[in-house]
This record gives sequence, C-alpha cells and structure tokens, in this order.
Amino acid sequence: MSICYTSLPLTIDTDSMTSLKSKPKKASAQRKRPKHSHDTPTVQAESRPEVLAIETLGEIIKAKVGYPLRDFQLRAIEAQLKRKDVVVHAGTGTGKTTIAAGPLFDPSTAGMLTLMVSPLIALQNEQVETFKKKFGLGAIALNSSNGGCSISVLRVSNSQLINTHDALRNTKARIVLVSPEVLLSKDFIDEVLRDKGFARRVLSVVVDEAHVVSHWGASFRKQYGELGMIRAFLPPKTPLVAMSATFPPRVRGDVLRRLDISLVDHISIDIGNDRSMVALAVRSIHGTIVSHTDFDFTVPNSATSPKDIPSTMLFSDSVMGSAPIIDHLEELLPENLKSTGLIRPFSAGLTNEYREILLRDFKAGVVRILVCTDAAGMGCDIPNVEVVVQWKLPDKLSTFIQRAGRAARAEGTKGLAVLLVERSAYGIDINNVGIKGAKALTKKEKKVYAARCGVERGAYGGKSDAISPEDQTEPRINTDADDEGLLAFVQTQKCRRRVVTAVFANTITEQAQLCCDICNPEILDRIRPGKPTKKTRQAAVKQGELSTEVQTKLRAWRTLIHERDHGLALFPSSGILSDGHITLLSSIPKLGSKVELEKLIAGKWGWWATYGDSLWEHLSALDSSVFSLKPLARKAADSAQAGEVLTLSIMTGTIEAEAMVVVEEQATLPSTSTSLPASMPSTSTSPNTTQQQPTISATPAQASQAAPVAAQTPAVQTATDYAAAYQQEYDRARYAHWYYNVYLPSVSR
Repeated sequence: MSICYTSLPLTIDTDSMTSLKSKPKKASAQRKRPKHSHDTPTVQAESRPEVLAIETLGEIIKAKVGYPLRDFQLRAIEAQLKRKDVVVHAGTGTGKTTIAAGPLFDPSTAGMLTLMVSPLIALQNEQVETFKKKFGLGAIALNSSNGGCSISVLRVSNSQLINTHDALRNTKARIVLVSPEVLLSKDFIDEVLRDKGFARRVLSVVVDEAHVVSHWGASFRKQYGELGMIRAFLPPKTPLVAMSATFPPRVRGDVLRRLDISLVDHISIDIGNDRSMVALAVRSIHGTIVSHTDFDFTVPNSATSPKDIPSTMLFSDSVMGSAPIIDHLEELLPENLKSTGLIRPFSAGLTNEYREILLRDFKAGVVRILVCTDAAGMGCDIPNVEVVVQWKLPDKLSTFIQRAGRAARAEGTKGLAVLLVERSAYGIDINNVGIKGAKALTKKEKKVYAARCGVERGAYGGKSDAISPEDQTEPRINTDADDEGLLAFVQTQKCRRRVVTAVFANTITEQAQLCCDICNPEILDRIRPGKPTKKTRQAAVKQGELSTEVQTKLRAWRTLIHERDHGLALFPSSGILSDGHITLLSSIPKLGSKVELEKLIAGKWGWWATYGDSLWEHLSALDSSVFSLKPLARKAADSAQAGEVLTLSIMTGTIEAEAMVVVEEQATLPSTSTSLPASMPSTSTSPNTTQQQPTISATPAQASQAAPVAAQTPAVQTATDYAAAYQQEYDRARYAHWYYNVYLPSVSR
C-alpha cells in the first residue's frame, strides 16, 4: 500500500531518486565544483560589505520586527554569518523562525537566500506568510499546493531562482521552503542545485522541526535521514542549522550524524523547552473508547455561546478516528450551537483550500475545537489556543511536548496540555523493564501497581485524586528508551515537569504558576470525564445456521439507507451495516423487542442512534419462519465463538488495534473532494450522527438551515454548494475509516 507523504510532488521521478540515493558519491563526483567562492553569487568578494557586528545587526532586526532579539537568537544568527553549523534546542513559541530570517538583514548577504526544510505543507505555507508579513522577506514554498518542483514550475513560475545571472541577482525570494522529498528529488537537483549561480547564493540550509530527521528518517520518510547529501551540491562551509523544540540527547546525536554535522566544530545552543505558562496534566481514559465521554470537559455544560468553549486542539493519531469524536462533541453542544461549524476536523488528507480557511477561522475564534493530526501539530503559529488534548499515548514524549507547545503562544496567556492515556499504561512496571531476570507482575500486582501510579485519578467525582505519601514515587527515567521517558511521565507521582526537565536537560528559569496535576491537583477538576454511562452488556445469543432470506433483506435495507442518505459518500453500503452484523442477525432466531436488538449490537454499531429504529422496524416486519432455527455444527459454532465474524463498522470507533496509517500529503484513496473556493463562508456545517447529513440534492432552504450561524464572510456560492463541498470532505474521512478498518481487515482473513 503506497502512502503519499507531505510535500511529495506528483512529478517526482522515483526511479531517478532511487538511482540518486544508491550512488551519492558518483553524483557528487560528476558535479564540477564552481570556480568562484561560495560567497560571491552575484558580485565579487572584494566589493561585498563586511559582516556587521551582531549588536548592530540586532538593532536593525529590532527596528523591523518591533522587539529586541533574545541572546540565543543573536548567537545563532552570528554563527551562520561566520559559516558555522548550528544546533538549536528551544521551546515552541520562542522565536526560532527569526534564526532563519535574521542573517538576511546583514548587508553582506545581499542577493543570497536560505533554503528551509519544513515537513508539512500547512507549515510551509504559513511560514511563507510569516516571512513576508513579519520580516518583509520574499519567500516561496515549493510543494504540491503550487505545483511542486515540476519542470514547468522550476523553469517558468520560479524562473527567478535559476537559469540567468540577472534573475538570480534580482529575485525577491530570500527564503525557499521545501520538503526533503522535493530537495533531494532529481528535478530539484538538476534544475536548481546544479545551477552554479544558485548554489553560490545559498547562505544556509535550515532544517526546521529537526527531531523528525531521527524520528522519521529511518522508515516513515527516509529522505529526512538522507538530508546530509545536500552538502555535496553546495559550496564548502555552507552552514546547516538544525532547530527543534524537542532534542533529547539520543535524538540530538542521531540528528548530528544524519546531517553530517561535526561533533566538535558546530555551535550548540540549548535553552531547553520548558514553557512555564502551560500546565501539564495526565489521566487515564475512564470511559469506554466508543463513548468518548473523556472529551466532555472540552465543552463546558454552561456554554451558551461560542466564546464559552475554550479554544482547543484535540490530537488523535488516527485520521479515521476523528469523525466519531466530532460526532460526540457535537452532541454536547447546546441546541443553538449545533451544526454551526464550531468543531471541525483538520488533517493533511484534506484539501489545501479547506485547511487554509479552517486555520483562518480557528485563529479568528469562529471555530472553537480542532480535531487534528500532526498537520496542525508542527510549527503552525496559532496564538489563541487555550487547551491541547492528546488522545491516547503517543509514540514518544517529544510528540506530546511538541503538541503541548501549541498552547498559550500569545504573550501573557496561559494554557493547559492534557494527555489522556490507556489504563494499561499504568500497569507496566518500568523500573524492571530491560532488567534481566526481572519477574513479571501478576494480574493482582499490576492492579496494585497501577493504583499507586494514579490510574484512578481524575475520574468523575474525584474520589481517588489524593496521593498518599508512600505512593509518591518517581519511576526510573530511561532517556535512551524509544519512548524518551514517556511512561515515566505518565506514572510519576511527584512532578511531571521534573520528568520533562530530566529528559530534555532543561534549566528551569521561571516558576510555573500552575505546574501539573500532581503539584496542583485542582487542575483535575478542569479535565474530568462526563458522567459514566450505564454499561449495556452485549446479549449472549446462540447462533444457528445462516438464513439467506434475512441476509438478503438486510442487504437491501442497507442499500436503501445508503442511496437515500449517503448518495455522495465514498464508502459503500457495508459502511452502514457491515457484513459481520448481517451475518450475526441472520444466524439467530427472531428477536422479541428493540431492547434485545440494542443489547445485541448497539455497543458495536456506531449507527445505532441514527438508524436503530429503522433497523428494528425492518427486522420486526419479517416473519419468524425466515429466521435461523437450526443450531450450528460444532466446528462452525466454535469459529463463531472465537470471534471470526467480522463485526467492524465504519462508525463504531471501537477498533482496539487501529491501522495507524499517517496520511500526510494526500490520502491514497479515490478523491472526489472539491476545492473550497476562497469566496466560501468562514465555517461550514459539522456533521451530526443524529441528523441526516446535507447532500448536494438538498434544497436551498434546507441547506440554509444547516449553514453556519457564525459565518463571517458573505456567501458567494449557494448554501447548497457549500454544504455539498463540506459533505464530500467529511465523507472522504469516513471512507478512509471504512477502507483501513473494515475493508482491509476483511480481505486479509
């Protein structure tokens, strides 16, 4: 299964890239080094101005941006002007972008530019605007949203970058943003890097979010691990700058190796990543996965207007799992706020136009909750975020710290970062992990250990929030572990910020007013789950031989529902009622009541609230004689009891082992999504599982009722077109859910 990664242009010749990667030395040898010095792209070295004193340059930049630069920024800028590699570890929101822009204000860099490697399209496009508006520097992003690095784009649209001496000298672009896939593609190497004039113009190469060089470079996006190749195409001593908010020692060492940065001849700047304005909180998932009641705190019971809902980014590592979360949060809204677009999905699989409109509305406060993936988790500067929620344990502590860094980026604001983790995370004795001969905990011992680590803290009612002195333990922190101390962060009963400080070697310079849920237990009152729902046990029922007549009737029913309510959807009719559910209902005697049907499938069928009544009416209308009456043969019965019947459904949200597919550039699925016009309203309808979804066949009056009440931009398109466009985006996410969680598991059996 192929996955289209972020910023991977459609015109890349993968065969050529393979050839390039397999013979890097040959490619380097064939290229003739330019005869001119690297710092003479358009003028002779003798006429180039001297580098300004860093204090003087700092004043020039201050006059431009309106505030004085911090010491670490000045040091990183000065290092680039001295042709030194730089490694910067600084927290989110501390101004690392200034490090890329700063050297370009020095007169000695006139006519030069910076190549900036950035992982995500959304981040690249936002950084272009930042460089233009904040620093007054021309910037372009070479990604698939503007044509990637196709030959036509490089030779025409971006001709100022290549070919002629005059164009190179007069170009206004001082920052070129690219992904590693673009930077190391054959097109970019042949059309740009091999141009001698362009290579001499490169002041430095800045790798933003450089921790992903280590995290992704080995498997997910291998070009990140090969970025050191860029040195073969640039003049000697061209500075390379690696910046990240999460550089634990092990990751930092790996990044230095992969980027070919000398261990002894580089400038290291480390101010840590502690953000005292963001409180940290961890608690277990107390509700069931399918109920999503653990998110109830994000929508206050007292909310009557959009501003009553804190601006929240809710991260789910599964793109397919976002839709059920949105459905649940929509149900929590008061009637006057439902279907007004306050809660929206955000992932890289959605169109660029959609994401740009959505980020604009989120910054403006029109959208209040984003249910998102890493497409919004890296670098995007959204100053008004109050709460960040991570759903389930991420792979590394760095991931959570990066996402927590989205909160409280505006000056003088405070934020909260919440990690909701599986209860099983509390039952792993990390003090014995990796110790030879260590005895595994028994089931009873795991329960006791989990209780000591706070598995019941933060529950509804708060009966188990207190920590006894004997339970105030601090587990062993293994910074060399793949999770970077994440389990220690979860299980500690002393101070969570202390764990972060130990992992990232931070120096605490400012005491946090609200530190964490352990130091400040009152934080737990802000993040409690909703009231527990009474658990409905699935009815035990004996399955008999399959009734083909019932099977046929149920398939006809789901086809009718699919064509009537989801005619534009990309998922098939099995997304309404799965084959597994049909098999179950076709192999049992006729049920006596709707309550029996609810007990049987409601917990595993996400459409129950929407279509439960219709399904019961359809089943109850069938004659008892058509239902299964004969018992299964023993072998078949054993297979059914073993759980071989597929019971997955597109809306369940109950998949325990989800296919963790990261879709960054575009989902590798058939796409019928339409680009949202720039003239479109600010918000759109948010799907609601208890209501029929808007479709393109809706009347203007119906669509107008579903249109956002908080829309700020006049609608040029009809409300019907707008509802349909959003429906297609939403259905695409639904289809992804069905494809990876229903279809693929079924065909692999």
